[in-house]
Amino acid sequence: RREEEKKESVGDEKRSGQERRKGKEKRVSADRRKAIDRKQEAEKKKAKKPVLQSNWLYLYRLLSGYSKTVTFVQKGNRVNFLHATIKRKGFQVHKKQTYMLPLAVNEDTTIHTLPQLIHHVFTEKFKLGERKKYYVAVYSSEYKFEIDFLKIPILKKNELYDYMLMKLGKMFSVDPNNLIIDWTINDVQDKKDTTQDAICLISDKTPILNDVQYLLEQNIQLRYTTSIAKIQYDQFLFNHGPDSDGSALLLYIGGNFTRITLVNNWKLVESRKSSIGLDDFLELYLKLNESDESIDYESAREYMLTQPFIGDDSSPLRTVYEKLISEIKLSLTHFRQKNLLIGDDVLISGIVSTNPQMVDQMNTSLDMDISLLNVPKSLEEEQHEGLEEYYDNIGLLLDPKDRLNLLPYAQRQTFKFLFPTKLMRVILAGMLVVFATVVSVQYNTFISIKGPIAEKESQVKLALMERDLFFKFLAEAEALKTLARAQEQDKFAAEKTVYLLKILSKTLPENVTLSNLEFGKQDAFFNGEIVYNGSNLDLELNNLIDALKDNKYITDAELVSSNEKTRSLFTFAMVLRL
Repeated sequence: RREEEKKESVGDEKRSGQERRKGKEKRVSADRRKAIDRKQEAEKKKAKKPVLQSNWLYLYRLLSGYSKTVTFVQKGNRVNFLHATIKRKGFQVHKKQTYMLPLAVNEDTTIHTLPQLIHHVFTEKFKLGERKKYYVAVYSSEYKFEIDFLKIPILKKNELYDYMLMKLGKMFSVDPNNLIIDWTINDVQDKKDTTQDAICLISDKTPILNDVQYLLEQNIQLRYTTSIAKIQYDQFLFNHGPDSDGSALLLYIGGNFTRITLVNNWKLVESRKSSIGLDDFLELYLKLNESDESIDYESAREYMLTQPFIGDDSSPLRTVYEKLISEIKLSLTHFRQKNLLIGDDVLISGIVSTNPQMVDQMNTSLDMDISLLNVPKSLEEEQHEGLEEYYDNIGLLLDPKDRLNLLPYAQRQTFKFLFPTKLMRVILAGMLVVFATVVSVQYNTFISIKGPIAEKESQVKLALMERDLFFKFLAEAEALKTLARAQEQDKFAAEKTVYLLKILSKTLPENVTLSNLEFGKQDAFFNGEIVYNGSNLDLELNNLIDALKDNKYITDAELVSSNEKTRSLFTFAMVLRL
Protein backbone atom coordinates (compact mmCIF):
# COMPACT_ATOMS: atom_id res chain seq x y z
CA ARG A 1 0.00 0.00 0.00
CA ARG A 2 2.88 2.39 0.82
CA GLU A 3 4.47 1.69 -2.60
CA GLU A 4 1.12 2.31 -4.32
CA GLU A 5 0.64 5.56 -2.37
CA LYS A 6 4.12 6.73 -3.46
CA LYS A 7 3.28 5.97 -7.09
CA GLU A 8 -0.03 7.82 -6.82
CA SER A 9 1.72 10.80 -5.21
CA VAL A 10 4.32 10.94 -8.01
CA GLY A 11 1.56 10.57 -10.61
CA ASP A 12 -0.43 13.40 -9.02
CA GLU A 13 2.64 15.67 -9.14
CA LYS A 14 3.24 14.84 -12.81
CA ARG A 15 -0.39 15.46 -13.69
CA SER A 16 -0.32 18.74 -11.78
CA GLY A 17 2.81 19.87 -13.67
CA GLN A 18 1.28 18.87 -17.00
CA GLU A 19 -1.91 20.76 -16.18
CA ARG A 20 0.11 23.89 -15.26
CA ARG A 21 2.04 23.65 -18.55
CA LYS A 22 -1.17 23.14 -20.53
CA GLY A 23 -2.77 26.12 -18.80
CA LYS A 24 0.23 28.28 -19.64
CA GLU A 25 0.20 27.08 -23.27
CA LYS A 26 -3.51 27.84 -23.51
CA ARG A 27 -2.95 31.38 -22.19
CA VAL A 28 -0.09 31.96 -24.69
CA SER A 29 -2.18 30.45 -27.50
CA ALA A 30 -5.18 32.61 -26.57
CA ASP A 31 -3.05 35.79 -26.50
CA ARG A 32 -1.51 34.89 -29.84
CA ARG A 33 -4.96 34.18 -31.29
CA LYS A 34 -6.23 37.59 -30.13
CA ALA A 35 -3.25 39.36 -31.76
CA ILE A 36 -3.85 37.49 -35.02
CA ASP A 37 -7.58 38.29 -34.89
CA ARG A 38 -6.84 42.02 -34.35
CA LYS A 39 -4.46 42.05 -37.32
CA GLN A 40 -6.90 40.25 -39.59
CA GLU A 41 -9.74 42.52 -38.44
CA ALA A 42 -7.69 45.55 -39.48
CA GLU A 43 -6.93 43.97 -42.86
CA LYS A 44 -10.62 43.18 -43.28
CA LYS A 45 -11.59 46.83 -42.83
CA LYS A 46 -9.14 47.83 -45.57
CA ALA A 47 -10.38 45.19 -48.01
CA LYS A 48 -12.96 46.16 -50.59
CA LYS A 49 -16.03 44.08 -51.28
CA PRO A 50 -16.02 42.68 -54.81
CA VAL A 51 -18.59 44.03 -57.27
CA LEU A 52 -20.57 40.89 -58.05
CA GLN A 53 -23.77 41.94 -59.73
CA SER A 54 -24.07 44.83 -62.16
CA ASN A 55 -25.22 45.76 -65.61
CA TRP A 56 -21.58 45.65 -66.75
CA LEU A 57 -21.28 42.02 -65.64
CA TYR A 58 -24.45 41.17 -67.55
CA LEU A 59 -23.15 42.99 -70.65
CA TYR A 60 -19.78 41.20 -70.38
CA ARG A 61 -21.48 37.81 -70.26
CA LEU A 62 -23.85 38.68 -73.08
CA LEU A 63 -21.10 39.89 -75.43
CA SER A 64 -18.83 36.93 -74.64
CA GLY A 65 -21.22 34.34 -76.09
CA TYR A 66 -22.32 33.42 -72.58
CA SER A 67 -26.07 34.05 -72.69
CA LYS A 68 -27.27 30.55 -73.65
CA THR A 69 -25.92 27.98 -71.20
CA VAL A 70 -25.98 24.20 -70.83
CA THR A 71 -24.44 22.49 -67.80
CA PHE A 72 -23.86 18.87 -66.75
CA VAL A 73 -22.86 17.85 -63.21
CA GLN A 74 -21.79 14.21 -62.83
CA LYS A 75 -21.47 12.64 -59.37
CA GLY A 76 -20.88 8.93 -59.62
CA ASN A 77 -23.49 7.49 -61.95
CA ARG A 78 -25.94 10.40 -61.52
CA VAL A 79 -25.83 13.31 -64.01
CA ASN A 80 -27.85 16.53 -63.64
CA PHE A 81 -28.57 18.45 -66.87
CA LEU A 82 -29.67 22.10 -66.82
CA HIS A 83 -30.44 24.42 -69.74
CA ALA A 84 -30.73 28.11 -68.81
CA THR A 85 -30.52 31.63 -70.26
CA ILE A 86 -28.66 34.42 -68.53
CA LYS A 87 -30.71 37.41 -67.41
CA ARG A 88 -29.58 40.73 -65.94
CA LYS A 89 -30.14 39.48 -62.36
CA GLY A 90 -29.59 35.76 -62.73
CA PHE A 91 -30.67 32.79 -64.84
CA GLN A 92 -33.94 31.62 -66.31
CA VAL A 93 -34.20 27.82 -66.32
CA HIS A 94 -35.68 26.20 -69.46
CA LYS A 95 -34.98 22.48 -69.05
CA LYS A 96 -33.66 20.25 -66.29
CA GLN A 97 -33.36 16.49 -65.99
CA THR A 98 -31.46 13.87 -64.01
CA TYR A 99 -29.97 10.87 -65.83
CA MET A 100 -28.56 7.62 -64.42
CA LEU A 101 -25.61 5.90 -66.10
CA PRO A 102 -25.57 3.51 -67.81
CA LEU A 103 -28.60 4.78 -69.77
CA ALA A 104 -30.37 2.41 -72.19
CA VAL A 105 -31.50 4.50 -75.20
CA ASN A 106 -32.89 1.56 -77.16
CA GLU A 107 -32.29 -2.17 -77.59
CA ASP A 108 -28.99 -1.59 -79.43
CA THR A 109 -27.61 1.53 -77.71
CA THR A 110 -26.51 2.06 -74.11
CA ILE A 111 -24.78 5.23 -72.89
CA HIS A 112 -21.94 4.65 -70.41
CA THR A 113 -19.95 7.92 -70.25
CA LEU A 114 -20.64 11.62 -69.69
CA PRO A 115 -19.50 12.73 -73.21
CA GLN A 116 -21.84 10.16 -74.77
CA LEU A 117 -24.69 11.47 -72.60
CA ILE A 118 -23.92 15.10 -73.57
CA HIS A 119 -24.05 14.13 -77.25
CA HIS A 120 -27.33 12.27 -76.68
CA VAL A 121 -28.93 15.25 -74.88
CA PHE A 122 -27.85 17.71 -77.58
CA THR A 123 -29.17 15.37 -80.28
CA GLU A 124 -32.47 15.03 -78.44
CA LYS A 125 -33.03 18.64 -77.34
CA PHE A 126 -31.07 21.01 -79.63
CA LYS A 127 -30.86 21.50 -83.39
CA LEU A 128 -27.54 20.67 -85.06
CA GLY A 129 -26.97 24.20 -86.36
CA GLU A 130 -27.46 25.75 -82.90
CA ARG A 131 -25.04 23.60 -80.91
CA LYS A 132 -22.06 25.94 -81.30
CA LYS A 133 -24.08 28.85 -79.83
CA TYR A 134 -24.28 27.29 -76.36
CA TYR A 135 -21.87 27.83 -73.51
CA VAL A 136 -21.28 24.27 -72.23
CA ALA A 137 -19.87 23.79 -68.71
CA VAL A 138 -19.36 20.48 -66.88
CA TYR A 139 -18.30 19.10 -63.53
CA SER A 140 -17.46 15.40 -63.33
CA SER A 141 -16.38 13.32 -60.35
CA GLU A 142 -14.42 11.26 -62.91
CA TYR A 143 -11.96 14.16 -63.25
CA LYS A 144 -9.62 13.86 -60.25
CA PHE A 145 -9.17 17.53 -59.32
CA GLU A 146 -6.58 18.64 -56.80
CA ILE A 147 -6.40 22.21 -55.45
CA ASP A 148 -3.31 23.65 -53.80
CA PHE A 149 -2.18 26.99 -52.38
CA LEU A 150 1.41 28.04 -53.02
CA LYS A 151 3.83 30.87 -52.38
CA ILE A 152 5.53 31.47 -55.74
CA PRO A 153 8.13 33.96 -57.00
CA ILE A 154 7.04 36.91 -59.14
CA LEU A 155 7.80 35.76 -62.69
CA LYS A 156 6.84 36.65 -66.25
CA LYS A 157 3.75 34.92 -67.61
CA ASN A 158 5.62 32.62 -70.02
CA GLU A 159 8.12 31.64 -67.30
CA LEU A 160 5.40 31.12 -64.70
CA TYR A 161 3.68 28.31 -66.62
CA ASP A 162 6.86 26.20 -66.84
CA TYR A 163 7.65 26.91 -63.18
CA MET A 164 4.18 25.90 -61.99
CA LEU A 165 4.13 22.78 -64.15
CA MET A 166 7.48 21.54 -62.81
CA LYS A 167 6.70 22.45 -59.17
CA LEU A 168 3.27 20.81 -59.14
CA GLY A 169 4.58 17.73 -60.96
CA LYS A 170 7.26 17.35 -58.30
CA MET A 171 4.77 17.95 -55.43
CA PHE A 172 2.35 15.28 -56.66
CA SER A 173 5.08 12.93 -58.02
CA VAL A 174 3.64 12.84 -61.55
CA ASP A 175 4.99 13.53 -65.02
CA PRO A 176 4.36 17.25 -65.77
CA ASN A 177 3.50 16.31 -69.36
CA ASN A 178 0.49 14.38 -68.03
CA LEU A 179 -0.84 17.37 -66.04
CA ILE A 180 -3.30 20.06 -66.99
CA ILE A 181 -3.15 23.09 -64.70
CA ASP A 182 -4.66 26.53 -64.20
CA TRP A 183 -4.12 29.08 -61.49
CA THR A 184 -5.14 32.50 -60.28
CA ILE A 185 -2.93 34.85 -58.27
CA ASN A 186 -4.12 36.93 -55.34
CA ASP A 187 -3.11 40.58 -55.29
CA VAL A 188 0.28 41.25 -53.70
CA GLN A 189 -0.38 43.24 -50.50
CA ASP A 190 3.22 44.37 -49.92
CA LYS A 191 5.08 45.78 -52.95
CA LYS A 192 8.39 44.79 -51.35
CA ASP A 193 7.32 41.16 -51.18
CA THR A 194 9.16 38.97 -53.73
CA THR A 195 6.50 36.23 -53.63
CA GLN A 196 2.80 36.01 -54.38
CA ASP A 197 -0.06 33.71 -53.33
CA ALA A 198 -1.29 31.37 -56.08
CA ILE A 199 -4.36 29.13 -56.09
CA CYS A 200 -3.63 26.16 -58.35
CA LEU A 201 -5.99 23.60 -59.87
CA ILE A 202 -4.51 20.35 -61.19
CA SER A 203 -5.88 17.30 -62.96
CA ASP A 204 -4.86 14.42 -65.18
CA LYS A 205 -4.76 15.67 -68.77
CA THR A 206 -5.78 12.51 -70.63
CA PRO A 207 -9.48 12.03 -69.65
CA ILE A 208 -10.30 15.74 -70.10
CA LEU A 209 -8.65 15.96 -73.54
CA ASN A 210 -10.31 12.74 -74.68
CA ASP A 211 -13.75 14.05 -73.68
CA VAL A 212 -13.14 17.45 -75.31
CA GLN A 213 -11.97 15.86 -78.56
CA TYR A 214 -14.96 13.49 -78.69
CA LEU A 215 -17.44 16.35 -78.23
CA LEU A 216 -15.71 18.58 -80.78
CA GLU A 217 -16.24 15.83 -83.35
CA GLN A 218 -19.98 16.12 -82.54
CA ASN A 219 -19.93 19.95 -83.02
CA ILE A 220 -20.21 20.48 -79.25
CA GLN A 221 -17.59 22.68 -77.63
CA LEU A 222 -16.86 22.51 -73.89
CA ARG A 223 -15.99 25.88 -72.39
CA TYR A 224 -15.55 25.32 -68.64
CA THR A 225 -14.80 22.71 -65.99
CA THR A 226 -13.55 23.24 -62.46
CA SER A 227 -13.52 21.79 -58.95
CA ILE A 228 -16.22 21.75 -56.28
CA ALA A 229 -14.14 24.13 -54.12
CA LYS A 230 -14.23 26.77 -56.88
CA ILE A 231 -17.98 26.21 -57.49
CA GLN A 232 -18.67 26.70 -53.76
CA TYR A 233 -16.50 29.82 -53.69
CA ASP A 234 -18.43 31.36 -56.62
CA GLN A 235 -21.76 30.51 -54.96
CA PHE A 236 -20.58 32.26 -51.80
CA LEU A 237 -19.44 35.40 -53.66
CA PHE A 238 -22.59 35.68 -55.76
CA ASN A 239 -25.22 34.91 -53.13
CA HIS A 240 -23.65 35.70 -49.75
CA GLY A 241 -20.66 37.96 -50.51
CA PRO A 242 -22.56 41.30 -50.55
CA ASP A 243 -23.95 40.57 -47.05
CA SER A 244 -20.72 39.08 -45.65
CA ASP A 245 -17.55 40.45 -44.09
CA GLY A 246 -15.57 38.47 -46.67
CA SER A 247 -14.67 35.48 -44.51
CA ALA A 248 -16.47 32.13 -44.52
CA LEU A 249 -16.03 28.41 -43.96
CA LEU A 250 -17.55 26.39 -46.83
CA LEU A 251 -18.47 22.74 -46.22
CA TYR A 252 -19.37 20.41 -49.09
CA ILE A 253 -20.58 16.90 -48.23
CA GLY A 254 -21.02 14.98 -51.46
CA GLY A 255 -21.45 11.42 -52.57
CA ASN A 256 -17.94 10.11 -51.95
CA PHE A 257 -15.98 12.99 -50.39
CA THR A 258 -16.20 16.08 -48.20
CA ARG A 259 -14.50 19.37 -49.02
CA ILE A 260 -13.64 21.98 -46.34
CA THR A 261 -12.78 25.36 -47.88
CA LEU A 262 -11.77 28.61 -46.19
CA VAL A 263 -12.35 32.13 -47.56
CA ASN A 264 -10.64 35.22 -46.10
CA ASN A 265 -11.22 38.75 -47.44
CA TRP A 266 -13.23 37.33 -50.34
CA LYS A 267 -10.25 35.19 -51.42
CA LEU A 268 -9.77 31.43 -51.42
CA VAL A 269 -6.97 30.76 -48.95
CA GLU A 270 -7.13 27.02 -48.13
CA SER A 271 -9.10 23.87 -48.96
CA ARG A 272 -8.86 20.31 -47.59
CA LYS A 273 -10.52 17.09 -48.69
CA SER A 274 -11.93 14.18 -46.68
CA SER A 275 -12.79 10.80 -48.20
CA ILE A 276 -16.05 10.50 -46.22
CA GLY A 277 -19.33 11.14 -48.03
CA LEU A 278 -22.89 9.85 -48.48
CA ASP A 279 -21.58 6.55 -49.91
CA ASP A 280 -19.96 5.67 -46.57
CA PHE A 281 -23.32 6.01 -44.78
CA LEU A 282 -25.08 4.09 -47.57
CA GLU A 283 -22.56 1.26 -47.60
CA LEU A 284 -22.91 0.67 -43.85
CA TYR A 285 -26.71 1.09 -43.94
CA LEU A 286 -27.09 -1.49 -46.74
CA LYS A 287 -24.79 -3.91 -44.92
CA LEU A 288 -26.85 -3.60 -41.73
CA ASN A 289 -30.09 -4.23 -43.68
CA GLU A 290 -28.86 -6.80 -46.20
CA SER A 291 -31.46 -9.29 -45.00
CA ASP A 292 -34.29 -6.90 -45.93
CA GLU A 293 -35.02 -7.47 -49.64
CA SER A 294 -37.16 -4.32 -49.89
CA ILE A 295 -34.12 -2.07 -49.30
CA ASP A 296 -31.95 -1.41 -52.37
CA TYR A 297 -29.46 1.35 -53.17
CA GLU A 298 -32.03 3.86 -54.46
CA SER A 299 -34.45 3.38 -51.58
CA ALA A 300 -31.61 3.68 -49.06
CA ARG A 301 -30.40 6.87 -50.77
CA GLU A 302 -33.92 8.34 -50.74
CA TYR A 303 -34.24 7.51 -47.03
CA MET A 304 -30.97 9.21 -46.14
CA LEU A 305 -31.82 12.36 -48.07
CA THR A 306 -35.29 12.77 -46.58
CA GLN A 307 -35.29 11.20 -43.09
CA PRO A 308 -33.10 11.61 -39.97
CA PHE A 309 -30.71 8.66 -40.17
CA ILE A 310 -27.78 9.35 -37.81
CA GLY A 311 -29.51 8.03 -34.70
CA ASP A 312 -28.32 8.06 -31.09
CA ASP A 313 -24.83 7.35 -29.77
CA SER A 314 -25.33 3.56 -30.04
CA SER A 315 -26.24 3.67 -33.77
CA PRO A 316 -23.55 2.17 -36.10
CA LEU A 317 -24.17 5.06 -38.52
CA ARG A 318 -23.17 7.39 -35.70
CA THR A 319 -19.57 6.16 -36.00
CA VAL A 320 -19.38 7.35 -39.64
CA TYR A 321 -20.86 10.70 -38.64
CA GLU A 322 -18.38 11.10 -35.77
CA LYS A 323 -15.49 10.34 -38.10
CA LEU A 324 -16.73 13.02 -40.50
CA ILE A 325 -16.99 15.56 -37.67
CA SER A 326 -13.49 14.69 -36.41
CA GLU A 327 -11.98 15.25 -39.87
CA ILE A 328 -13.72 18.63 -40.16
CA LYS A 329 -12.36 19.59 -36.71
CA LEU A 330 -8.90 18.44 -37.78
CA SER A 331 -9.11 20.77 -40.80
CA LEU A 332 -10.19 23.66 -38.57
CA THR A 333 -7.16 23.01 -36.33
CA HIS A 334 -4.94 23.02 -39.44
CA PHE A 335 -6.37 26.41 -40.52
CA ARG A 336 -5.78 27.90 -37.08
CA GLN A 337 -2.19 26.62 -37.01
CA LYS A 338 -1.60 28.50 -40.26
CA ASN A 339 -2.97 31.66 -38.57
CA LEU A 340 -5.99 31.78 -40.89
CA LEU A 341 -9.20 33.45 -39.78
CA ILE A 342 -12.32 31.27 -39.47
CA GLY A 343 -15.25 33.67 -39.87
CA ASP A 344 -18.76 33.52 -38.47
CA ASP A 345 -20.32 32.43 -41.77
CA VAL A 346 -20.33 28.62 -42.02
CA LEU A 347 -22.14 27.53 -45.19
CA ILE A 348 -22.87 23.95 -46.20
CA SER A 349 -23.86 22.36 -49.50
CA GLY A 350 -23.70 18.98 -51.20
CA ILE A 351 -26.21 16.17 -51.38
CA VAL A 352 -26.01 15.26 -47.65
CA SER A 353 -26.89 18.84 -46.64
CA THR A 354 -30.43 18.30 -47.97
CA ASN A 355 -31.13 15.91 -45.08
CA PRO A 356 -33.39 17.75 -42.58
CA GLN A 357 -31.38 16.56 -39.57
CA MET A 358 -27.84 17.07 -40.84
CA VAL A 359 -27.44 20.86 -40.46
CA ASP A 360 -28.97 20.94 -36.97
CA GLN A 361 -26.85 17.97 -35.88
CA MET A 362 -23.63 19.58 -37.19
CA ASN A 363 -24.53 22.87 -35.49
CA THR A 364 -24.39 21.04 -32.18
CA SER A 365 -21.33 18.87 -32.93
CA LEU A 366 -19.14 21.71 -34.26
CA ASP A 367 -20.61 24.41 -32.00
CA MET A 368 -21.03 26.64 -35.05
CA ASP A 369 -23.95 28.44 -36.67
CA ILE A 370 -24.24 26.53 -39.96
CA SER A 371 -26.61 27.54 -42.75
CA LEU A 372 -27.25 26.26 -46.28
CA LEU A 373 -25.16 27.57 -49.18
CA ASN A 374 -27.72 28.03 -51.96
CA VAL A 375 -28.21 30.06 -55.12
CA PRO A 376 -31.65 31.74 -54.97
CA LYS A 377 -30.27 35.09 -56.17
CA SER A 378 -29.26 33.41 -59.43
CA LEU A 379 -32.79 32.32 -60.30
CA GLU A 380 -36.10 33.93 -61.04
CA GLU A 381 -38.37 33.79 -57.96
CA GLU A 382 -40.89 31.30 -59.34
CA GLN A 383 -38.08 28.84 -60.16
CA HIS A 384 -36.66 28.36 -56.65
CA GLU A 385 -38.65 25.21 -55.90
CA GLY A 386 -37.28 21.80 -56.89
CA LEU A 387 -33.83 23.00 -57.94
CA GLU A 388 -31.78 22.02 -54.87
CA GLU A 389 -30.02 19.20 -56.74
CA TYR A 390 -29.15 21.61 -59.58
CA TYR A 391 -27.44 24.29 -57.49
CA ASP A 392 -24.00 23.06 -58.60
CA ASN A 393 -25.12 23.44 -62.23
CA ILE A 394 -25.88 27.10 -61.54
CA GLY A 395 -22.61 27.37 -59.59
CA LEU A 396 -20.70 26.45 -62.78
CA LEU A 397 -22.02 29.65 -64.39
CA LEU A 398 -21.22 32.19 -61.68
CA ASP A 399 -17.69 33.06 -62.88
CA PRO A 400 -17.96 34.65 -66.35
CA LYS A 401 -14.17 35.03 -66.62
CA ASP A 402 -13.69 31.24 -66.45
CA ARG A 403 -10.95 31.33 -63.80
CA LEU A 404 -9.46 28.04 -62.57
CA ASN A 405 -10.70 26.39 -65.76
CA LEU A 406 -9.07 23.03 -66.54
CA LEU A 407 -9.99 22.98 -70.21
CA PRO A 408 -6.98 23.87 -72.42
CA TYR A 409 -7.16 27.40 -73.80
CA ALA A 410 -7.01 26.16 -77.41
CA GLN A 411 -10.03 23.92 -76.84
CA ARG A 412 -12.22 26.55 -75.13
CA GLN A 413 -11.35 29.56 -77.28
CA THR A 414 -11.46 28.84 -81.02
CA PHE A 415 -12.06 31.13 -83.99
CA LYS A 416 -15.02 29.02 -84.99
CA PHE A 417 -16.73 29.70 -81.64
CA LEU A 418 -15.87 33.39 -81.37
CA PHE A 419 -16.93 34.44 -84.87
CA PRO A 420 -19.47 35.80 -85.30
CA THR A 421 -20.48 36.23 -81.65
CA LYS A 422 -22.45 39.24 -80.51
CA LEU A 423 -19.20 40.82 -79.38
CA MET A 424 -17.70 40.58 -82.88
CA ARG A 425 -20.91 41.92 -84.39
CA VAL A 426 -20.88 44.92 -82.07
CA ILE A 427 -17.21 45.61 -82.89
CA LEU A 428 -17.88 45.43 -86.65
CA ALA A 429 -20.95 47.65 -86.32
CA GLY A 430 -18.92 50.18 -84.33
CA MET A 431 -16.18 50.21 -86.98
CA LEU A 432 -18.77 50.82 -89.69
CA VAL A 433 -20.31 53.71 -87.72
CA VAL A 434 -16.89 55.32 -87.18
CA PHE A 435 -15.99 54.88 -90.85
CA ALA A 436 -19.34 56.33 -92.00
CA THR A 437 -18.94 59.28 -89.60
CA VAL A 438 -15.45 60.10 -90.90
CA VAL A 439 -16.56 59.84 -94.54
CA SER A 440 -19.64 61.96 -93.86
CA VAL A 441 -17.63 64.72 -92.15
CA GLN A 442 -15.07 64.80 -94.97
CA TYR A 443 -17.78 64.82 -97.62
CA ASN A 444 -19.72 67.67 -95.98
CA THR A 445 -16.50 69.65 -95.63
CA PHE A 446 -15.70 69.07 -99.29
CA ILE A 447 -19.07 70.17 -100.72
CA SER A 448 -19.12 73.27 -98.51
CA ILE A 449 -15.91 74.61 -100.04
CA LYS A 450 -16.45 77.72 -102.08
CA GLY A 451 -14.04 79.90 -103.95
CA PRO A 452 -11.71 79.76 -106.91
CA ILE A 453 -10.48 76.45 -108.28
CA ALA A 454 -6.91 77.37 -107.41
CA GLU A 455 -7.81 77.56 -103.73
CA LYS A 456 -9.41 74.11 -103.89
CA GLU A 457 -6.35 72.68 -105.65
CA SER A 458 -4.14 74.17 -102.94
CA GLN A 459 -6.21 72.51 -100.24
CA VAL A 460 -6.02 69.15 -102.03
CA LYS A 461 -2.24 69.42 -102.38
CA LEU A 462 -1.96 70.29 -98.68
CA ALA A 463 -4.04 67.26 -97.78
CA LEU A 464 -1.79 65.06 -99.94
CA MET A 465 1.31 66.46 -98.24
CA GLU A 466 -0.20 65.74 -94.81
CA ARG A 467 -0.99 62.20 -95.93
CA ASP A 468 2.59 61.66 -97.15
CA LEU A 469 3.89 63.06 -93.89
CA PHE A 470 1.60 60.66 -91.96
CA PHE A 471 2.90 57.64 -93.87
CA LYS A 472 6.48 58.85 -93.35
CA PHE A 473 5.90 59.01 -89.57
CA LEU A 474 4.17 55.61 -89.73
CA ALA A 475 7.19 54.07 -91.49
CA GLU A 476 9.55 55.58 -88.90
CA ALA A 477 7.36 54.25 -86.09
CA GLU A 478 7.45 50.75 -87.58
CA ALA A 479 11.25 51.02 -87.92
CA LEU A 480 11.47 51.94 -84.22
CA LYS A 481 9.30 48.94 -83.32
CA THR A 482 11.60 46.69 -85.37
CA LEU A 483 14.64 48.14 -83.59
CA ALA A 484 12.97 47.54 -80.20
CA ARG A 485 12.28 43.91 -81.12
CA ALA A 486 15.93 43.50 -82.17
CA GLN A 487 17.04 44.95 -78.84
CA GLU A 488 14.76 42.51 -77.01
CA GLN A 489 16.28 39.64 -79.02
CA ASP A 490 19.81 40.83 -78.13
CA LYS A 491 18.81 41.09 -74.48
CA PHE A 492 17.42 37.52 -74.58
CA ALA A 493 20.67 36.22 -76.17
CA ALA A 494 22.75 38.05 -73.56
CA GLU A 495 20.67 36.67 -70.69
CA LYS A 496 20.98 33.17 -72.15
CA THR A 497 24.78 33.58 -72.41
CA VAL A 498 25.09 34.82 -68.82
CA TYR A 499 22.86 31.96 -67.63
CA LEU A 500 25.12 29.36 -69.30
CA LEU A 501 28.23 31.08 -67.97
CA LYS A 502 26.78 30.76 -64.45
CA ILE A 503 26.20 27.05 -65.04
CA LEU A 504 29.74 26.55 -66.40
CA SER A 505 31.32 28.55 -63.57
CA LYS A 506 29.79 26.11 -61.08
CA THR A 507 30.54 23.01 -63.20
CA LEU A 508 34.05 23.45 -64.69
CA PRO A 509 36.99 22.20 -62.59
CA GLU A 510 39.29 24.86 -61.12
CA ASN A 511 42.12 24.10 -63.58
CA VAL A 512 39.89 24.78 -66.63
CA THR A 513 39.76 28.26 -68.20
CA LEU A 514 36.97 29.23 -70.63
CA SER A 515 38.14 31.45 -73.53
CA ASN A 516 35.22 31.50 -76.01
CA LEU A 517 31.46 30.69 -76.00
CA GLU A 518 29.04 30.57 -78.96
CA PHE A 519 25.40 29.47 -79.27
CA GLY A 520 23.56 27.34 -81.79
CA LYS A 521 19.80 26.55 -81.75
CA GLN A 522 19.96 23.66 -79.29
CA ASP A 523 23.67 23.58 -78.42
CA ALA A 524 26.63 25.71 -77.34
CA PHE A 525 30.23 25.65 -78.62
CA PHE A 526 33.08 26.66 -76.37
CA ASN A 527 36.86 26.28 -76.11
CA GLY A 528 39.39 26.84 -73.38
CA GLU A 529 42.58 25.69 -71.68
CA ILE A 530 43.39 23.07 -69.07
CA VAL A 531 46.39 23.41 -66.78
CA TYR A 532 47.59 20.07 -65.51
CA ASN A 533 50.67 18.98 -63.65
CA GLY A 534 51.73 15.39 -63.54
CA SER A 535 48.39 13.96 -64.57
CA ASN A 536 47.25 12.15 -67.67
CA LEU A 537 45.83 14.29 -70.50
CA ASP A 538 42.97 11.83 -71.26
CA LEU A 539 42.11 11.64 -67.56
CA GLU A 540 41.75 15.45 -67.36
CA LEU A 541 39.49 15.49 -70.43
CA ASN A 542 37.34 12.66 -69.08
CA ASN A 543 36.96 14.47 -65.74
CA LEU A 544 35.82 17.61 -67.58
CA ILE A 545 33.30 15.72 -69.74
CA ASP A 546 31.89 13.80 -66.72
CA ALA A 547 31.46 17.04 -64.75
CA LEU A 548 29.52 18.62 -67.62
CA LYS A 549 27.29 15.59 -68.17
CA ASP A 550 26.39 15.53 -64.45
CA ASN A 551 24.78 18.96 -64.79
CA LYS A 552 20.97 18.61 -65.15
CA TYR A 553 20.81 21.40 -67.76
CA ILE A 554 23.32 19.68 -70.11
CA THR A 555 22.20 16.51 -71.89
CA ASP A 556 25.51 15.71 -73.64
CA ALA A 557 29.08 17.00 -73.95
CA GLU A 558 31.22 16.10 -77.00
CA LEU A 559 34.95 16.82 -77.45
CA VAL A 560 35.64 18.38 -80.87
CA SER A 561 39.43 18.87 -80.65
CA SER A 562 42.36 19.12 -78.23
CA ASN A 563 45.95 20.33 -78.62
CA GLU A 564 48.85 20.03 -76.20
CA LYS A 565 50.67 23.38 -76.18
CA THR A 566 53.17 22.65 -73.38
CA ARG A 567 53.79 19.84 -70.92
CA SER A 568 51.38 21.42 -68.44
CA LEU A 569 48.92 23.18 -70.75
CA PHE A 570 46.66 22.09 -73.60
CA THR A 571 43.69 23.63 -75.39
CA PHE A 572 40.36 22.03 -76.28
CA ALA A 573 37.05 22.67 -78.04
CA MET A 574 33.70 21.13 -77.06
CA VAL A 575 30.01 21.09 -78.07
CA LEU A 576 27.29 21.00 -75.38
CA ARG A 577 23.74 19.77 -76.01
CA LEU A 578 21.42 21.87 -73.83
